[in-house]
Amino acid sequence: MRLLIDGNNLAWQSYHALPELSFDRKRTEVAFGFLYRVISLAEKFKTDRFAFFWDSDSWRRKELYAGYKSNREGSKPEDPGVHIARQQIKKLREDIITSMGFKNNFWIDGYEADDLIAYIAKGKREESYIIVSTDNDLLQLLDHNVRIYDTRKRVIIDLPWLFDNKKVTQSQWAEVKALAGCQSDAVPGISGVGEVTAIKYVRGEKIGEKVKSKIHCSQKTLELTRRLVRLPFGGMDNKDYGKVLKLREDEFDRRDFLTTFDRYRFISFFKNFKKWDGIFFKKRRIYKINWRRS
Repeated sequence: MRLLIDGNNLAWQSYHALPELSFDRKRTEVAFGFLYRVISLAEKFKTDRFAFFWDSDSWRRKELYAGYKSNREGSKPEDPGVHIARQQIKKLREDIITSMGFKNNFWIDGYEADDLIAYIAKGKREESYIIVSTDNDLLQLLDHNVRIYDTRKRVIIDLPWLFDNKKVTQSQWAEVKALAGCQSDAVPGISGVGEVTAIKYVRGEKIGEKVKSKIHCSQKTLELTRRLVRLPFGGMDNKDYGKVLKLREDEFDRRDFLTTFDRYRFISFFKNFKKWDGIFFKKRRIYKINWRRS
């Protein structure tokens, strides 16, 4: 079993959950919270098999629909805290994860973490996966060997859960999202159609004639939203992406973990290193670190 981590999703949870932390005049709360969640997930699922996926800084979907995620751009200056969080996420993506020895750390220009996760989850399945995210777009990826762990609700979501709670299959869920749209990504959907109505429609249940007529008359919009919400986004079938998104086996070294913790002065990880040691390493050994002074 391997955990597929929606990196940005998990990092922003850390930003909202933790107070400011810093070392050497640099903020570290997002990085600390992220790694704290990594070891918690490793313990929960008894695995050291991780793959991390990150959003690109640009989105190809915006080429298709200019309003995509326009709700995140805003006319107001970005909050300084958000800007600092983005810097920490970039540091996680481009330095911290790889410096610890995790070999499966992916981002591709123009695509989002959801797309890369979908590419893996829908590909040649030689193992089972648990996707770690709170993004319900990913429900369309559920399968007999693909589950989702919602870190906010702390529940594991599988195919029976989806049908029990939403009354649709994973393939129908993508159509529900296309009809209802996605407020968080500013995907329009069909005017007047929410999730409940969309579910009734895809199940063939009775809905108001006025709403049904509106859906039938909005096929052009529906064609657009289907392309926007479907995972992975068009173009990911390129064979070159298969070379980039090739999962490899990790070969961890304690020194890489300890050196990274030292660089950011994550003292609590040293004090509780037996947690990391018990999951990621077979033999245990005690290290002493002389802390740098800030």
